[in-house]
Amino acid sequence: MLTLESKNNCYKILNAVERLVEALNDPVLQINSARILRNLCKYVGSEDLLGLRGVTAGICMVLNAIMTAEMKLLEVSLGLATQAFRFMDAGEYAKQLEQLGIREDEFAEKSQSTKVPRIRRFTIELTIWKMNCDEKYIRLFTGIGMEEEIECVSDTTSEIECFNILSGSVGLSRHSTPLGSLVDITRADEHKLKGAMT
Repeated sequence: MLTLESKNNCYKILNAVERLVEALNDPVLQINSARILRNLCKYVGSEDLLGLRGVTAGICMVLNAIMTAEMKLLEVSLGLATQAFRFMDAGEYAKQLEQLGIREDEFAEKSQSTKVPRIRRFTIELTIWKMNCDEKYIRLFTGIGMEEEIECVSDTTSEIECFNILSGSVGLSRHSTPLGSLVDITRADEHKLKGAMT
């Protein structure tokens, strides 16, 4: 809550980035640490982005959690990845996957549970990042039926997926970008990049 859409609070927490990254290894702290890091990356001003580059030190832990975790840990790991990848290029991302022995197609095909509200949103945000980062992901996503998945998300978006904060099943703070808009961005990027490839 402290970092959600609050630049002032984010600035005060910036000096703890290294400790928060270390806490990603602690089963008791990792969920809250990932949430704080995600919100820092998302809401801190552009003038302090260099201070957040250290978040990429924890990306191996995040990628591993995405491949093995379930429910809340999967959700917060996907959320942190959507923000931390902004500090990486395609080469750095591929190197991290290689270090962990994860194939890019294996990572792309990982089916995500929809039992936790924000997982589909974060998965779409990662898809957008990958497609904009390297056009080879267009071919990869086309091969695994991503267009159909995006259509399914478009047709089945629930109201709860539009919120940053939930209290039980009640949404308290809406995302600035609705899930439907992310779906539209994904479709547009996919068509634009497919056109550039032909």
